[in-house]
Amino acid sequence: MKQVFGLIALLCSLCLATGCGSTVDDHPVEVTPVTPPAKVMLEQVAEAGVLGSDAMSIREALEQMKASGDAAKADELLSDLDELEKTSGEAQIKQKAKAMAAKL
Repeated sequence: MKQVFGLIALLCSLCLATGCGSTVDDHPVEVTPVTPPAKVMLEQVAEAGVLGSDAMSIREALEQMKASGDAAKADELLSDLDELEKTSGEAQIKQKAKAMAAKL
């Protein structure tokens, strides 16, 4: 009986020592930075020269930025957005939107 328990203990020790035999291969993962949605929208406005209903979407994206922790930059851009909404003329809208996108 002692021999059976000894044999079982030996087998268990061998199983624990060898494990499953699989190894973990580490593969580097390339992370690409995400462009903020407000920047994409501002670049579209800068290209088109028309603000339209995009102003509301840009404002929402900037409010989310403000809530996520970059309040100073978001406040500055929200102030710029207020000015952009008052701007008329395609060239002026393009210029202001391009300057805002550059801040992001």
